[in-house]
Amino acid sequence: MAQPTRKVCVVCRKEFLAGRSDHKYCSVTCRVRKHRATTFIVEHSTPTTVADFVEAASEHMLNMINKLTDTEKMGALATLWLETPEEFAARKQSILYTLLKKKEMKNV
Repeated sequence: MAQPTRKVCVVCRKEFLAGRSDHKYCSVTCRVRKHRATTFIVEHSTPTTVADFVEAASEHMLNMINKLTDTEKMGALATLWLETPEEFAARKQSILYTLLKKKEMKNV
């Protein structure tokens, strides 16, 4: 069995001990973040410039945020303002994703 080697996560750039030679991510969270980012780019066609990508991503996020009520938006902002760096690091999903999933489940 190979010895764990020190690697740098391709998402968060933190150093970690990789149990296998093909590990790229320090955690499941980073692996999922990379997957979601890649999926977004593929679904929205590859922009030709960085500015096009930023515009498409911004439009996508605004559309997602507009699905929330004002109360949900204020609650999310309050959570972000009061969140400690440790709580931020421990959170598994974005607040927007969590709120939208809850809303989706209510509508089913």
